[in-house]
Amino acid sequence: MNLQAISRPVSKRSFGTGLLRHMIPALTLALTLASPPAFADGGPEATEARTSASLEGLGEVLDILASNPMDSSSRGIAIAHLAAKGPRTVGAIHALIAGTAPIPNEALEKGPVLTLENRTVLFDAMRSWDSRRVAEKLLQVLETYNTSTDRIVAIRILGEVGNARSVDTFLEIIEAFDPIEFRHPAIRRPAVEALARAFERDPLSYVVMSTGIQKLPREQLDFVVDAISRAGRAEGVELLEGLLDREPQLDEKILCAMCNLGVREISIVGHEVGRLARSYLSATHAGTRREAVRALGTLHDANSFIELTELLDDPDSGVATAALSALQNMSHTAWPADPARWQRWYYRERKWLQERATALSGELEIGDPEAAMKAIRELVSHPLFRTEMVNTIGRAADHADRAVAVLACESLGHLNSPEAIELLIEALYDPREGVREAAAESLRLTTGQTLPADAQTWRSWLQS
Repeated sequence: MNLQAISRPVSKRSFGTGLLRHMIPALTLALTLASPPAFADGGPEATEARTSASLEGLGEVLDILASNPMDSSSRGIAIAHLAAKGPRTVGAIHALIAGTAPIPNEALEKGPVLTLENRTVLFDAMRSWDSRRVAEKLLQVLETYNTSTDRIVAIRILGEVGNARSVDTFLEIIEAFDPIEFRHPAIRRPAVEALARAFERDPLSYVVMSTGIQKLPREQLDFVVDAISRAGRAEGVELLEGLLDREPQLDEKILCAMCNLGVREISIVGHEVGRLARSYLSATHAGTRREAVRALGTLHDANSFIELTELLDDPDSGVATAALSALQNMSHTAWPADPARWQRWYYRERKWLQERATALSGELEIGDPEAAMKAIRELVSHPLFRTEMVNTIGRAADHADRAVAVLACESLGHLNSPEAIELLIEALYDPREGVREAAAESLRLTTGQTLPADAQTWRSWLQS
């Protein structure tokens, strides 16, 4: 495999290299095909060359590529012409395949690859197709041209136009790679990006993948896990769960990906991810236990607190260290690894939640600003039960008293919970500047983003 050839940077939108064997530079069409006289005569071919029918022209070109053997240079010229002229094409492509169109050597040596404008022409044409039709054409072409580079380009196309109906084609292309070859970033990276886009575009892709994934070798399951994590949709949790218990190293990767999804969609799947992670705290493999602990600490899963205190004495130092970090993260304290001390503290917090939290919530409803601020300060000092605190304090973010609303927004930032993001974005619509600034600063603390105090800007970020 020519790794130098396949690793040349390609734009996110670049089918542009065409189904090329060596990522041939798309030759400057002004030197090769721009001259009308080259196809001015010739009966039916000349007529076809003057026809502009981008959709059907593209289909016929792919048919021609699939049924006519030609060298990589000819394929490069053909696709370059297609992308640049958006196809005026069939006769021109036939002429190129037949060798009747001149291909100057100096053009072959120049490169750059297709311009963004030309690539866009090609993508726009393919986007108007039904994704199943694109998939069928790609497989047809790959029957003749099945180099690693051809498959990479096919993967990129499916990433742009694919959905659930093209997942089987995607898997068929992936299977054609040697597992060791597939580890190379120039192959693996576009595969992850393409599959992630299919997941983002069509949630049914997860359902189709759940059956097709069973036939992938172990080495290629990693990229599916990466794609699910990258897509960031809650639907990915169920698919990831189906991949668990195959081998410890894969379980570690899956638990990490689940944690990412749980944080991103905490209100939808956070509880489910926590439940799954808790079931691996007693795993035989230390690495699996460690990833389960990290996931629970990141998710701030108070239901696992006692189990985490017990893991402070785990025989594996990595697990014990992760457990202490998780406990400190959930409690906002820096106590050492003393299981008994942590357990005493936990039961005191449980008692406080049962006896005081409801009464404090009622004080926020009364309307007295001084009592409300006192209640907020006490509530935020008990971060273990973060979900309950966010829900309670969040109700005061639009309090009639400006000082109460500002304190509520600041306290939501102190809790550092993704569950507070939506509440804080809503607070950005408040007409009071101080409230908006407090909400924006808490959003910055929670997300690490440095956006202005503008609700639409933050909502656009959240949706992306």
